[in-house]
Amino acid sequence: MVSEWRKVLDEFSSTESKIMMLEVAAPPEDLQRYHLRGADIPFNFEPLLTWTKETSAREMRNFIENYLSYIPSGYSPNWITNIQSIILFL
Repeated sequence: MVSEWRKVLDEFSSTESKIMMLEVAAPPEDLQRYHLRGADIPFNFEPLLTWTKETSAREMRNFIENYLSYIPSGYSPNWITNIQSIILFL
């Protein structure tokens, strides 16, 4: 479905580029697949959903390194750390 939406966006972007952002609660390896199917920014909710006050710096570093290993060349990483109803480390 992502690749089909990418086609629709591209059809309407003869003069300006269109960006596709997705809200997907998924592990890094799944986010990579969204990138490869045409999503520009599949939001990375893993920190928000899995990190707590007890998460160690080492665990955060391991997560970040793993996440970065799945980002295809030319794409930027992102980390969602709060939304309206949830704030990281409450």
